[in-house]
Amino acid sequence: MAHRLDNLEQFANLDLLRTARTGIPEVVLAERKSPAQTVAIVQRLLDELGRALVSRVPPETLVALEHALGDEVVWMRYAEGRTLALRYASADVPPNGGHVGMLTAGTSDIAVAEEPVALCREMGCAVHCSNDIGVAGLRSASIYGTSRSTSAPNIAACEQRGAV
Repeated sequence: MAHRLDNLEQFANLDLLRTARTGIPEVVLAERKSPAQTVAIVQRLLDELGRALVSRVPPETLVALEHALGDEVVWMRYAEGRTLALRYASADVPPNGGHVGMLTAGTSDIAVAEEPVALCREMGCAVHCSNDIGVAGLRSASIYGTSRSTSAPNIAACEQRGAV
């Protein structure tokens, strides 16, 4: 399948066929981009694909996106607004039949886990979350698994070193 790169004002090369080619959407890492750059990239993705996934969004970029995007954009906020799945109402994500279980040991791990949760959902996977199950719970879940009756993989998110 062909690649379609869109050079956006000399600061971004957008792979507009990535989702069609791989099933994995382009993710805009906003952390080190200016608010104006992030808005321009997101607007181009929305115009071309109807969807945009943005991660590690600084507060000032969140405000810029809220001001720049119209009411027709549907917002899904993850990690207290640090990860965003944006789309037009007509751009639903078709389910792909995949199932993912997300497990977090502690409450502080939820924000870390929500970034891959957003990506999995944007890929069309059903995501099942169990949060704050404790480190011992993670060990038990890895042995017995909440998804043991299916072939779903589990993702364990633990922010503290050496916890798992």
